Amino acid sequence: MKTAAQGYAVLVIAVTISTMAGLADRALAGHPLWQNQFAVAYAEAPSEELNLKSLKLRLRKTDSVGLFTKLALKAELDRLLEDFNLHHLGRSDHGLEALMARFERLMGRTLKLVRKGDPVLYRTLASSRDALRTVFSDPTKFAAAMGPAKPRPARRQDR
Repeated sequence: MKTAAQGYAVLVIAVTISTMAGLADRALAGHPLWQNQFAVAYAEAPSEELNLKSLKLRLRKTDSVGLFTKLALKAELDRLLEDFNLHHLGRSDHGLEALMARFERLMGRTLKLVRKGDPVLYRTLASSRDALRTVFSDPTKFAAAMGPAKPRPARRQDR
């Protein structure tokens, strides 16, 4: 039969071990080897269903990226999507290789921003990277992913 003191001692040991494990995780988080293992573990996880709208919403709601950085990312993504759309319609001077290079730079910066603060979003973005490349490079898949085109407001020319 256990005494109250023995039960208390077991509880103290359990709390101490879990606290030490949390401290070790935080202490190792800055170590390059730990970060690389972290990235590999999440990059090899199975990808979730690709949905551009949900990815944009999750990026908007994450706390790992500041407000102004989110606004800058959104503006850059909107310009990139518009350029891809113009390319697929045959009304762009940008080649597919140049657009894909811009996509890779944007994806790399975004992954770097969410890597530590939102590992679930990091895993989702990293595992969706190839699927996004396919969607952006194929005109039919791109049109299906973007949905119906919204009319763009005309710019004022009388300045």
